[in-house]
Amino acid sequence: MENIAHAQWLEPSNTRSRKAPIERLHFVKRSMTRKAIMHPNRRVSMQCMQGQDGKFYYIPLDAYNTDHLQIISEMSPLLVNPTPAQFEPGAMYTYIVASIIRKDPVTTMDIQVVPAKLYATKALNMFEFGTKHHQIFYRMASTDELDRVARTAGVPMDELQYGLHASGEIHCIAPTSLQFNFYSGTYRMKRAIPNRREKYEMGLMTRLMQTIDQAYAPEFKLTPFIVQEALPITQDQIAHLKRKDIPVFGFDTQAQCRTMRTNVMRHKNVQKSDMSRAQMDETYINIVAPPPLSASSAGPFARPTMPLHAMSTTELRSRATELNLPVQPDHDRATIIKMIQQSTTGKGGKKKTVKRLTHR
Repeated sequence: MENIAHAQWLEPSNTRSRKAPIERLHFVKRSMTRKAIMHPNRRVSMQCMQGQDGKFYYIPLDAYNTDHLQIISEMSPLLVNPTPAQFEPGAMYTYIVASIIRKDPVTTMDIQVVPAKLYATKALNMFEFGTKHHQIFYRMASTDELDRVARTAGVPMDELQYGLHASGEIHCIAPTSLQFNFYSGTYRMKRAIPNRREKYEMGLMTRLMQTIDQAYAPEFKLTPFIVQEALPITQDQIAHLKRKDIPVFGFDTQAQCRTMRTNVMRHKNVQKSDMSRAQMDETYINIVAPPPLSASSAGPFARPTMPLHAMSTTELRSRATELNLPVQPDHDRATIIKMIQQSTTGKGGKKKTVKRLTHR
């Protein structure tokens, strides 16, 4: 898509503030305090992904674990207003554009304390270890940035929030030639950026990047960059994680991998603690080489099932497709879960059952 950054938007206006028109187009799509960002219920869990070798991998590298985050930061540091020298040609990045704001106590309007910055992390593969958009916010909130701003501005730290302006992906063609999209990732910018606003958002992004370095020439595309075909996990990356003592569990099928993921999540939800390495190893062996079941314990319809709330959005959509449900592109997780639950329960709220045939 053609880069739209009209020169007249960037010139100082004749208004009292002398602000360029482009600066009056900013608006915060959502805002979050540090406490909200850090809340355990906001965390994004690990998913099963296919590797370069065709296997499906479950890798419990936890972006919310301090030790694991150190490993992630070594591989993919958090970049703040990165210069061209910090971008790697051919690489993919996830990004957030955020300012630091506080709310007017009377009107609740946003008051900007620190102008918008670009926060970016390099995505090494489809697992996006520590580079998912919420994980970027978590890494931002884990720094002392908010504390420093609070001291400088003379306001209580808990009054400050990160205001989200945009999020998406970056494909680095060359250090100063970056392609952006707005519509990929956790925060569903498509809802906040309708078609009529696209040119303004492109202008805002161009303005921000050229404020960082005038050599930047952003371009914009509306399709995802970080896809399975482009960024499968490689054997070199797997070997690196193993050297860091991160367990890697490979499976021949996606169903096996999802079963592993479900068991790990269920253990944490029920036991209120993470599985130990020994417990994960035992679970893995029972999945890839299960002990034989007796006839009484293994019925013809027996198969592992995954709780709906443990599924990723992609998995929920796949399940809905299997059930021939009319899921729309803008349906969120809660809506899809409700549709699936309604399709598998009767009017009285009881689960539908499959009548088994008796063979004589």
